Amino acid sequence: MANKLAILVCENLRREAEASLEFGAFEDVRLLTFPSDCVRPESGWDKIKACLAGVDRDFSQVGIVAGHSCVPGGNPPDSIGPCRIRRQEQCAHLFVSKRTADAYSKDGAYLLIPGWLSRWQQYLTEWGLDQRTAREYFAQFATRLVLLDTGVDEESAGHLQDLASFLGLPFDIEPVGLDTLRLQLENMVLRWRLEAKERGPAGLPEPERQAADYATALSLVDRLAGFASEPEVTGAMLDLFTRLFEPGRVAYLPIDGGGPGAMIVRPPSISDAQALTRRLAAVTEDYAWTESGKGFVLPVMHDGERVGVLEIDGIASPEYKEHYLKLALAVGRLCGLAISKARIYGQMKRAEEDLRSLSRAMEQSPATVVITDTAGNIEYANPKFAETTGYSVEEAIGSNPRILKSGEIPAEEYKELWATISSGREWRGEFHNRRKNGELYWEFASISPIRDSSGNITHYLAVKEDITERKRADESIRRLNQNLEQRAAELDAVNKELETFSYSVSHDLRAPLRHIDGFSRALQEDYGDRLDDEGREFLRRVRAASQRMAQLIDDMLMLSRVTRQEIRHEGVNLSALVEDIAADLRQADPERRADFVIAPALAVQGDYRLLRVVLENLLRNAWKFTSTRAHAIIEFGVTEHGGKRAYFVRDNGVGFDMAYAGKLFGAFQRLHTESEFPGTGIGLATVQRIIRRHGGQAWAEGTPDQGATFYFTIPAR
Repeated sequence: MANKLAILVCENLRREAEASLEFGAFEDVRLLTFPSDCVRPESGWDKIKACLAGVDRDFSQVGIVAGHSCVPGGNPPDSIGPCRIRRQEQCAHLFVSKRTADAYSKDGAYLLIPGWLSRWQQYLTEWGLDQRTAREYFAQFATRLVLLDTGVDEESAGHLQDLASFLGLPFDIEPVGLDTLRLQLENMVLRWRLEAKERGPAGLPEPERQAADYATALSLVDRLAGFASEPEVTGAMLDLFTRLFEPGRVAYLPIDGGGPGAMIVRPPSISDAQALTRRLAAVTEDYAWTESGKGFVLPVMHDGERVGVLEIDGIASPEYKEHYLKLALAVGRLCGLAISKARIYGQMKRAEEDLRSLSRAMEQSPATVVITDTAGNIEYANPKFAETTGYSVEEAIGSNPRILKSGEIPAEEYKELWATISSGREWRGEFHNRRKNGELYWEFASISPIRDSSGNITHYLAVKEDITERKRADESIRRLNQNLEQRAAELDAVNKELETFSYSVSHDLRAPLRHIDGFSRALQEDYGDRLDDEGREFLRRVRAASQRMAQLIDDMLMLSRVTRQEIRHEGVNLSALVEDIAADLRQADPERRADFVIAPALAVQGDYRLLRVVLENLLRNAWKFTSTRAHAIIEFGVTEHGGKRAYFVRDNGVGFDMAYAGKLFGAFQRLHTESEFPGTGIGLATVQRIIRRHGGQAWAEGTPDQGATFYFTIPAR
């Protein structure tokens, strides 16, 4: 008889058992299946004997893994031979813990496994149940069906839907994987291997016998599977290896997400923890002997992934380290599985906390949150819904959002909404709804579908914001804009009248002034010798007044044009403009001794023509008010003012009293008499209007008889 273990499972567990035994070394294990009755467990032994009778007897022992409905209680018949049984109260306990299964049952869930679902019609027929009696039977203890999805049967979800429809029950799918079943199978194999060695012809040496007894007595799988947190599993694992090998030191380095965690060392005293951490982290897929030669380092693996690295050093009987290593490798796989399960449980707990946080966020959200089924019936509404609509949450549950309709939204918009969300897309728009008290209000809504794991739409989520006040503000702004448009039209009419006036001034008023000046000059030239000195003085004054009036008209027209002229932004070299204007001033009065100090390459973005008017006014003023100086100095440059570039024109002329600085930029405002310095008082007003139209500022500083500085800013574009 060959030294093999035959593991028997019922046909409903075959695919899961095969998948569980694909990982690891199970060459000495043979998997067999027997038919499952699920109603008459007393027939189980007969089916198992029939199964064993039909195969080659190449195994020394039989292991049976099944639920109570497949295998009866008590010891197996002698004809089966040496046998170990892993019998669970329900087949579901092979995939989830009893605690988890009991929690489902208390909640009215009927747990199903993929193998049973694939034959559900056969079983109901064998039980003598038609649809009516099946519904009556399941209604006694189940309010919903839950599939424990092991991931080995892609068609199990479809079978679940068929059965749920047949029984008229809702259903859920709970992914469970194969970890629990794999733990139980590996525990059975490990114990069989240890006992087989102990029964060998030479027996086990005492240290190995003691280790085997410990491994069997501790019931490793059951103990580790009972812990939910990774620290608990890790502590139990270190306790186990300490009892098995009595080492001088046990160190464990958890690996999660590819990186090492905090190392645990027993006893905790260690001279160089960083060096030990680096050494353990370097062990990836194979074991290594420790530097002392009295122990080993091995990776703790699960499904081909490293979950940690374990070092056992200074074992009590190093001459048996080869055997200890084999034992540690076998137990280590179970530890890896337990650690992985604990991590998954931790992730689930964090996910539950995230879900609770999300629930709290929805309950406390300043926006209305509503969840409906695919027919639009409300299944959830947060407190903000009640606050906004006046309907309590209890009134909302089970009703339809159409209770909020005001009748002012066209039916076509609702059709578009449903067409959008039912096709899986998000809809955004506004509702004009009615509160419970009849008051109308506006909402902005975002409605999107919620899908299950298969991509099917199961619910709709609506997040809505009361925008009534915003709509009122928008209406106020609309009316304001309407008023502004009206005022703009009125202003445009005034500007056109001003243009007409300017044209009249330019043509109708200039002609009489030209006539006055022309006839006065003719009178002066042709009849001047007939007039006495007083008469000639009168003629001179008439001509001067008419010329001054003409200049004033020109300046007023200029001020009007710069106010209305469209600004065209372009690059303007201010330094070049100043050079050009300075040359004109020197040419007009070559006898004057005047120096211009011009900062080079100062440029801005602005209207070339208007900025030339600014500089001409400022430079001609500087030229005029330095005319009494033997040596005039006029400077153009740039400085910093309030974090901005401020350009300036500075002179050493007569200056002014800062007490009158506020009058400088007003139209027709003058600080000097006409006899002192001629002018109309329009130039600086023109400068200020041009600079303001560019978005800048203009100001001046001065001291009597010490000169003045005029500043302006042009914002960067």
